[in-house]
Amino acid sequence: MTSRGAIVLGALSIAAFAGVLVWQPASDWQRIGYQALTQLWLPLGLIAVAMFTYKHFIHRRLATELAKLTAPPSSVRCPRTR
Repeated sequence: MTSRGAIVLGALSIAAFAGVLVWQPASDWQRIGYQALTQLWLPLGLIAVAMFTYKHFIHRRLATELAKLTAPPSSVRCPRTR
């Protein structure tokens, strides 16, 4: 998923949190939905933050380091054998 996925998950997390704050369940089915929102909003938000952080900060550094590791050793000189 790209940063678009992180934004969608973040928006879902905020919507679920707002639902938890505003919604007053009346029936048993509504209480089940309310409990589901209560349990889901925080993990959704944490996953969104982790995805966004990886995509925008960690991925660039990781790709740069992997490119350095896989590059041909042109700058390293081996001693000559006679």
